[in-house]
Amino acid sequence: MTIAFFVSSIGDTDLAFETMTALIEKGYTNEFYAIPLSATGQKRSQEKAISPQIKLLAEPLINSKDIEDFLNKHSIDRAYVGVPSENQYLPFQVAKELATKDIPCTVAYEFMFSAPQNHCFWTAIPELTSAKLDYAVSLSAAKKDILNRNPDAKINIVGHLSIDRAIANNTMGPIETKEKLEIKANEEFIFISGTTQPINVDSEFALAILNELASNNYPNLQIRFGLHPGIPDKESYLNTLLSMCAKYPHLSAQFKIILSPPIEQQVKSEDILNNSFIVRVNVSGPEAANAAAKIAQAVPGALLNESVIKGKPSYFHREGEPYLPRDFFSNNIQAFFNATTNNSPHTKKDLDLNDSTTAENMANIMCKK
Repeated sequence: MTIAFFVSSIGDTDLAFETMTALIEKGYTNEFYAIPLSATGQKRSQEKAISPQIKLLAEPLINSKDIEDFLNKHSIDRAYVGVPSENQYLPFQVAKELATKDIPCTVAYEFMFSAPQNHCFWTAIPELTSAKLDYAVSLSAAKKDILNRNPDAKINIVGHLSIDRAIANNTMGPIETKEKLEIKANEEFIFISGTTQPINVDSEFALAILNELASNNYPNLQIRFGLHPGIPDKESYLNTLLSMCAKYPHLSAQFKIILSPPIEQQVKSEDILNNSFIVRVNVSGPEAANAAAKIAQAVPGALLNESVIKGKPSYFHREGEPYLPRDFFSNNIQAFFNATTNNSPHTKKDLDLNDSTTAENMANIMCKK
Protein backbone atom coordinates (compact mmCIF):
# COMPACT_ATOMS: atom_id res chain seq x y z
CA MET A 1 0.00 0.00 0.00
CA THR A 2 1.38 3.43 -1.00
CA ILE A 3 0.40 6.35 1.24
CA ALA A 4 0.60 10.02 0.25
CA PHE A 5 0.79 12.85 2.78
CA PHE A 6 -0.35 16.26 1.47
CA VAL A 7 0.96 18.97 3.84
CA SER A 8 0.67 22.74 4.07
CA SER A 9 1.53 24.21 7.49
CA ILE A 10 4.03 23.43 10.23
CA GLY A 11 1.51 21.63 12.44
CA ASP A 12 0.02 19.28 9.85
CA THR A 13 3.49 18.64 8.38
CA ASP A 14 4.88 17.66 11.78
CA LEU A 15 1.95 15.32 12.37
CA ALA A 16 2.42 13.75 8.92
CA PHE A 17 6.09 12.99 9.52
CA GLU A 18 5.48 11.71 13.05
CA THR A 19 2.82 9.41 11.58
CA MET A 20 5.22 8.12 8.92
CA THR A 21 7.77 7.40 11.64
CA ALA A 22 5.15 5.51 13.66
CA LEU A 23 4.19 3.47 10.58
CA ILE A 24 7.85 2.55 9.97
CA GLU A 25 8.11 1.45 13.60
CA LYS A 26 5.02 -0.72 13.06
CA GLY A 27 6.85 -2.49 10.21
CA TYR A 28 5.50 -0.60 7.20
CA THR A 29 8.03 -1.12 4.39
CA ASN A 30 6.52 0.64 1.35
CA GLU A 31 7.49 4.15 0.26
CA PHE A 32 5.65 7.24 1.42
CA TYR A 33 5.07 10.35 -0.65
CA ALA A 34 5.33 13.71 1.12
CA ILE A 35 3.63 16.30 -1.09
CA PRO A 36 3.87 19.95 0.03
CA LEU A 37 1.09 22.29 -1.06
CA SER A 38 2.86 25.45 0.12
CA ALA A 39 6.32 26.92 0.63
CA THR A 40 5.94 26.44 4.40
CA GLY A 41 5.06 22.78 3.94
CA GLN A 42 8.02 22.39 1.59
CA LYS A 43 10.51 23.95 4.01
CA ARG A 44 9.24 21.97 6.99
CA SER A 45 9.27 18.73 4.98
CA GLN A 46 12.87 19.30 3.97
CA GLU A 47 13.77 19.67 7.65
CA LYS A 48 11.95 16.43 8.49
CA ALA A 49 12.56 14.06 5.55
CA ILE A 50 15.29 11.79 6.95
CA SER A 51 14.04 8.29 6.07
CA PRO A 52 14.87 6.75 2.67
CA GLN A 53 11.28 5.47 2.62
CA ILE A 54 9.99 9.05 2.29
CA LYS A 55 9.91 10.48 -1.22
CA LEU A 56 9.61 14.25 -1.00
CA LEU A 57 8.43 16.22 -4.03
CA ALA A 58 11.04 18.77 -5.08
CA GLU A 59 8.49 21.57 -5.54
CA PRO A 60 5.08 22.22 -3.97
CA LEU A 61 1.93 21.49 -5.95
CA ILE A 62 0.29 24.85 -6.52
CA ASN A 63 -2.96 24.22 -8.43
CA SER A 64 -5.58 21.60 -9.25
CA LYS A 65 -3.81 20.58 -12.49
CA ASP A 66 -0.64 19.77 -10.51
CA ILE A 67 -2.72 17.60 -8.21
CA GLU A 68 -4.44 15.75 -11.05
CA ASP A 69 -1.12 15.17 -12.83
CA PHE A 70 0.47 13.79 -9.67
CA LEU A 71 -2.39 11.38 -8.96
CA ASN A 72 -2.49 10.21 -12.59
CA LYS A 73 1.25 9.52 -12.51
CA HIS A 74 1.41 7.68 -9.17
CA SER A 75 -0.58 4.77 -7.76
CA ILE A 76 -1.74 6.07 -4.39
CA ASP A 77 -3.73 3.71 -2.17
CA ARG A 78 -4.31 5.97 0.84
CA ALA A 79 -3.92 9.68 1.57
CA TYR A 80 -3.54 12.17 4.40
CA VAL A 81 -4.56 15.80 3.77
CA GLY A 82 -3.62 18.39 6.39
CA VAL A 83 -5.87 21.37 7.08
CA PRO A 84 -3.70 24.48 6.57
CA SER A 85 -3.32 27.23 9.16
CA GLU A 86 -3.81 29.83 6.44
CA ASN A 87 -7.07 30.21 4.59
CA GLN A 88 -6.07 28.13 1.54
CA TYR A 89 -8.53 25.96 -0.36
CA LEU A 90 -5.99 23.86 -2.30
CA PRO A 91 -5.85 20.97 0.23
CA PHE A 92 -9.59 20.51 -0.10
CA GLN A 93 -9.25 20.40 -3.88
CA VAL A 94 -6.84 17.53 -3.22
CA ALA A 95 -9.47 15.77 -1.08
CA LYS A 96 -12.07 16.24 -3.82
CA GLU A 97 -9.75 14.83 -6.47
CA LEU A 98 -8.99 11.83 -4.25
CA ALA A 99 -12.74 11.27 -3.91
CA THR A 100 -13.25 11.22 -7.69
CA LYS A 101 -10.59 8.49 -7.90
CA ASP A 102 -12.15 6.57 -4.98
CA ILE A 103 -8.93 6.82 -2.92
CA PRO A 104 -9.44 6.61 0.88
CA CYS A 105 -8.50 9.91 2.52
CA THR A 106 -8.14 11.25 6.06
CA VAL A 107 -8.41 15.02 6.50
CA ALA A 108 -6.20 15.91 9.48
CA TYR A 109 -7.65 18.88 11.37
CA GLU A 110 -4.97 19.14 14.07
CA PHE A 111 -6.05 22.57 15.34
CA MET A 112 -6.33 23.04 19.10
CA PHE A 113 -8.81 25.88 18.80
CA SER A 114 -11.74 26.51 16.50
CA ALA A 115 -10.52 27.77 13.13
CA PRO A 116 -11.76 31.27 12.24
CA GLN A 117 -15.32 31.30 10.91
CA ASN A 118 -14.12 32.60 7.54
CA HIS A 119 -11.66 29.71 7.10
CA CYS A 120 -12.51 27.77 3.95
CA PHE A 121 -12.32 24.51 5.90
CA TRP A 122 -15.83 25.13 7.21
CA THR A 123 -17.31 25.63 3.72
CA ALA A 124 -15.38 22.62 2.40
CA ILE A 125 -16.76 20.15 4.96
CA PRO A 126 -20.26 19.81 3.39
CA GLU A 127 -18.61 19.41 -0.03
CA LEU A 128 -16.40 16.50 1.06
CA THR A 129 -18.95 13.71 0.87
CA SER A 130 -16.90 10.68 -0.24
CA ALA A 131 -17.77 7.46 1.59
CA LYS A 132 -14.03 6.82 1.86
CA LEU A 133 -13.23 10.17 3.50
CA ASP A 134 -12.89 10.61 7.25
CA TYR A 135 -11.40 13.17 9.63
CA ALA A 136 -8.76 13.05 12.36
CA VAL A 137 -9.14 15.70 15.08
CA SER A 138 -7.38 16.61 18.32
CA LEU A 139 -10.18 16.51 20.89
CA SER A 140 -13.91 15.91 21.26
CA ALA A 141 -14.70 19.65 20.98
CA ALA A 142 -13.13 19.65 17.49
CA LYS A 143 -15.31 16.70 16.55
CA LYS A 144 -18.41 18.66 17.55
CA ASP A 145 -17.32 21.58 15.34
CA ILE A 146 -17.21 19.32 12.28
CA LEU A 147 -20.45 17.49 13.09
CA ASN A 148 -22.21 20.87 13.27
CA ARG A 149 -21.36 21.28 9.56
CA ASN A 150 -21.84 17.66 8.52
CA PRO A 151 -23.70 15.36 10.96
CA ASP A 152 -22.74 12.32 8.88
CA ALA A 153 -18.98 12.93 8.97
CA LYS A 154 -16.78 10.06 10.15
CA ILE A 155 -14.40 11.42 12.77
CA ASN A 156 -11.47 9.97 14.72
CA ILE A 157 -10.16 11.65 17.89
CA VAL A 158 -6.37 11.21 17.91
CA GLY A 159 -4.97 13.79 20.35
CA HIS A 160 -2.30 16.35 19.52
CA LEU A 161 1.50 16.45 19.38
CA SER A 162 1.59 19.33 21.87
CA ILE A 163 -0.27 17.19 24.43
CA ASP A 164 2.18 14.32 23.90
CA ARG A 165 5.17 16.65 24.31
CA ALA A 166 3.78 18.21 27.48
CA ILE A 167 3.17 14.86 29.14
CA ALA A 168 6.55 13.47 28.04
CA ASN A 169 8.46 16.50 29.38
CA ASN A 170 6.68 17.86 32.43
CA THR A 171 9.66 19.61 33.99
CA MET A 172 10.61 23.21 34.63
CA GLY A 173 13.43 24.65 32.56
CA PRO A 174 16.95 25.31 33.79
CA ILE A 175 17.99 28.48 35.55
CA GLU A 176 20.59 29.00 32.82
CA THR A 177 17.85 29.79 30.29
CA LYS A 178 16.57 32.62 32.45
CA GLU A 179 20.09 33.96 32.85
CA LYS A 180 20.59 33.99 29.08
CA LEU A 181 17.36 35.98 28.77
CA GLU A 182 18.66 38.53 31.32
CA ILE A 183 16.20 37.46 34.01
CA LYS A 184 17.26 37.23 37.65
CA ALA A 185 16.56 34.07 39.65
CA ASN A 186 14.07 35.86 41.94
CA GLU A 187 12.08 37.43 39.07
CA GLU A 188 8.95 35.82 37.66
CA PHE A 189 9.28 34.91 33.97
CA ILE A 190 6.38 35.06 31.51
CA PHE A 191 6.96 33.88 27.96
CA ILE A 192 4.77 35.10 25.10
CA SER A 193 4.79 32.91 22.02
CA GLY A 194 4.32 34.70 18.71
CA THR A 195 2.03 33.38 15.98
CA THR A 196 1.81 33.28 12.19
CA GLN A 197 -1.57 35.03 12.29
CA PRO A 198 -1.87 38.46 10.58
CA ILE A 199 0.49 40.89 12.31
CA ASN A 200 -2.32 42.88 13.92
CA VAL A 201 -3.19 39.81 16.01
CA ASP A 202 0.19 39.75 17.75
CA SER A 203 0.65 43.54 17.82
CA GLU A 204 -2.73 44.08 19.50
CA PHE A 205 -1.80 41.47 22.08
CA ALA A 206 1.62 43.03 22.69
CA LEU A 207 -0.06 46.40 23.20
CA ALA A 208 -2.48 44.92 25.74
CA ILE A 209 0.39 43.27 27.64
CA LEU A 210 2.37 46.53 27.68
CA ASN A 211 -0.68 48.47 28.87
CA GLU A 212 -1.11 46.14 31.84
CA LEU A 213 2.60 46.11 32.60
CA ALA A 214 2.58 49.93 32.56
CA SER A 215 0.25 49.95 35.57
CA ASN A 216 3.46 49.49 37.63
CA ASN A 217 1.79 46.73 39.66
CA TYR A 218 4.32 44.11 38.58
CA PRO A 219 7.85 45.32 39.40
CA ASN A 220 9.16 41.74 39.77
CA LEU A 221 7.79 40.52 36.41
CA GLN A 222 9.92 39.82 33.34
CA ILE A 223 8.31 39.18 29.93
CA ARG A 224 10.03 37.75 26.87
CA PHE A 225 8.32 37.60 23.47
CA GLY A 226 9.42 34.85 21.06
CA LEU A 227 8.90 35.02 17.28
CA HIS A 228 7.31 32.12 15.44
CA PRO A 229 9.82 30.70 12.92
CA GLY A 230 7.13 30.60 10.22
CA ILE A 231 6.70 34.40 10.02
CA PRO A 232 7.45 35.28 6.37
CA ASP A 233 8.61 38.93 6.69
CA LYS A 234 10.35 39.15 10.03
CA GLU A 235 11.60 42.73 9.67
CA SER A 236 8.12 44.07 8.96
CA TYR A 237 6.75 42.02 11.86
CA LEU A 238 9.43 43.31 14.25
CA ASN A 239 9.00 46.91 13.14
CA THR A 240 5.31 46.68 13.94
CA LEU A 241 5.93 45.20 17.39
CA LEU A 242 8.68 47.70 18.18
CA SER A 243 6.39 50.59 17.22
CA MET A 244 4.07 49.35 20.01
CA CYS A 245 7.01 49.12 22.42
CA ALA A 246 8.17 52.66 21.57
CA LYS A 247 5.09 54.01 23.35
CA TYR A 248 6.44 52.55 26.61
CA PRO A 249 10.19 53.29 26.66
CA HIS A 250 10.35 52.83 30.44
CA LEU A 251 9.36 49.14 30.07
CA SER A 252 12.40 48.05 28.05
CA ALA A 253 13.97 46.51 31.17
CA GLN A 254 10.93 44.24 31.69
CA PHE A 255 9.66 43.45 28.19
CA LYS A 256 12.00 42.16 25.50
CA ILE A 257 11.66 40.40 22.15
CA ILE A 258 13.92 37.39 21.67
CA LEU A 259 16.09 37.28 18.54
CA SER A 260 17.65 33.83 18.26
CA PRO A 261 20.48 33.34 15.72
CA PRO A 262 18.28 31.74 12.99
CA ILE A 263 15.92 34.71 13.13
CA GLU A 264 18.67 37.30 13.54
CA GLN A 265 20.21 36.10 10.27
CA GLN A 266 17.02 37.23 8.50
CA VAL A 267 17.14 40.74 10.00
CA LYS A 268 19.40 43.40 8.45
CA SER A 269 18.13 46.56 10.13
CA GLU A 270 20.55 47.91 12.74
CA ASP A 271 17.65 49.86 14.28
CA ILE A 272 16.00 46.53 15.08
CA LEU A 273 19.12 44.68 16.14
CA ASN A 274 20.21 47.41 18.56
CA ASN A 275 16.77 48.29 19.92
CA SER A 276 16.52 48.31 23.74
CA PHE A 277 13.46 46.04 23.54
CA ILE A 278 15.49 43.33 21.74
CA VAL A 279 17.52 40.59 23.43
CA ARG A 280 19.82 38.73 21.03
CA VAL A 281 20.34 35.28 22.51
CA ASN A 282 20.52 31.64 21.45
CA VAL A 283 17.27 30.52 23.13
CA SER A 284 14.50 28.86 21.13
CA GLY A 285 10.78 29.27 21.74
CA PRO A 286 10.40 25.79 23.28
CA GLU A 287 13.40 26.41 25.56
CA ALA A 288 11.98 29.74 26.73
CA ALA A 289 8.53 28.24 27.27
CA ASN A 290 9.99 25.39 29.30
CA ALA A 291 11.84 27.80 31.58
CA ALA A 292 8.92 30.21 32.04
CA ALA A 293 6.49 30.08 34.96
CA LYS A 294 3.60 31.26 32.76
CA ILE A 295 2.86 31.26 29.03
CA ALA A 296 0.66 33.47 26.87
CA GLN A 297 -0.21 33.70 23.17
CA ALA A 298 -2.64 35.67 21.05
CA VAL A 299 -4.37 32.40 20.05
CA PRO A 300 -4.08 28.90 21.60
CA GLY A 301 -1.01 27.59 19.73
CA ALA A 302 1.27 24.63 20.39
CA LEU A 303 3.53 26.05 23.11
CA LEU A 304 0.57 27.53 24.96
CA ASN A 305 -1.27 24.21 24.91
CA GLU A 306 1.82 22.38 26.13
CA SER A 307 2.16 24.78 29.05
CA VAL A 308 -1.47 24.51 30.11
CA ILE A 309 -1.26 20.70 30.07
CA LYS A 310 1.76 21.00 32.37
CA GLY A 311 -0.40 23.03 34.76
CA LYS A 312 1.30 26.37 34.13
CA PRO A 313 -0.91 29.48 34.18
CA SER A 314 -1.77 30.16 30.54
CA TYR A 315 -3.63 32.87 28.65
CA PHE A 316 -4.76 33.56 25.10
CA HIS A 317 -5.97 36.99 24.08
CA ARG A 318 -8.13 36.62 20.99
CA GLU A 319 -11.78 35.66 21.21
CA GLY A 320 -12.39 32.10 20.14
CA GLU A 321 -12.89 28.70 21.62
CA PRO A 322 -9.99 26.44 22.57
CA TYR A 323 -10.56 22.73 22.21
CA LEU A 324 -8.98 22.22 25.62
CA PRO A 325 -11.41 23.05 28.46
CA ARG A 326 -11.82 26.82 28.73
CA ASP A 327 -11.35 26.79 32.49
CA PHE A 328 -7.76 25.59 32.01
CA PHE A 329 -6.92 29.17 30.92
CA SER A 330 -6.92 32.55 32.68
CA ASN A 331 -9.84 34.79 31.73
CA ASN A 332 -7.92 38.05 31.28
CA ILE A 333 -4.42 39.51 31.41
CA GLN A 334 -4.72 40.79 34.98
CA ALA A 335 -5.87 37.39 36.26
CA PHE A 336 -3.05 35.76 34.29
CA PHE A 337 -0.35 38.06 35.69
CA ASN A 338 -1.59 37.35 39.23
CA ALA A 339 -2.21 33.60 38.84
CA THR A 340 -0.51 31.17 41.21
CA THR A 341 2.01 28.77 39.71
CA ASN A 342 1.48 25.60 41.75
CA ASN A 343 -1.22 23.99 39.61
CA SER A 344 -1.28 20.24 38.97
CA PRO A 345 -0.60 18.96 35.43
CA HIS A 346 -3.43 17.53 33.35
CA THR A 347 -3.55 13.96 32.03
CA LYS A 348 -4.86 12.29 28.90
CA LYS A 349 -7.61 10.80 31.04
CA ASP A 350 -8.73 14.36 31.88
CA LEU A 351 -9.14 14.92 28.13
CA ASP A 352 -10.85 11.59 27.34
CA LEU A 353 -7.86 10.45 25.26
CA ASN A 354 -6.37 6.97 25.10
CA ASP A 355 -2.81 6.25 26.22
CA SER A 356 -1.38 5.98 22.68
CA THR A 357 0.50 8.90 21.15
CA THR A 358 -1.14 11.04 18.49
CA ALA A 359 1.20 9.62 15.84
CA GLU A 360 0.35 6.04 16.88
CA ASN A 361 -3.36 6.81 16.62
CA MET A 362 -2.86 8.39 13.19
CA ALA A 363 -0.75 5.44 12.03
CA ASN A 364 -3.55 3.04 12.94
CA ILE A 365 -5.97 5.09 10.85
CA MET A 366 -3.62 5.28 7.87
CA CYS A 367 -3.20 1.48 7.85
CA LYS A 368 -6.88 1.09 6.99
CA LYS A 369 -8.03 1.04 3.38
